[in-house]
Amino acid sequence: MELIFVSTSVAGLAVIWRNWLEDHQNTKEYIKTKLGAYNKVLLCGSCFTYWIALIALIFINPFTEMRNIIDNRIIFFFASWMSLAYISVFLRFLYVLIQETVSEKVHKNTHKH
Repeated sequence: MELIFVSTSVAGLAVIWRNWLEDHQNTKEYIKTKLGAYNKVLLCGSCFTYWIALIALIFINPFTEMRNIIDNRIIFFFASWMSLAYISVFLRFLYVLIQETVSEKVHKNTHKH
């Protein structure tokens, strides 16, 4: 149950960040010009979701009950991160698909992002 909560929260934050960047182009341009090589972390939807998943995993690890599956802590942590991030990225793409479909139907192709 905790995994569902954490992964949907990470995906939701990623969608909120995506919408913020789409609505505030000046923030997007600032990130592009000021952060150099690190701008991909904040501008790529999948990259941003993976990093948010890492932060969520550090603070709220939904995989603690499964700790006995893998003995090596580093491998367990990495596998947990990739699992949480993959689920979150998948949910993020579903959220965006639903959002864009609804926006297209409601605005009849007159609304531009």
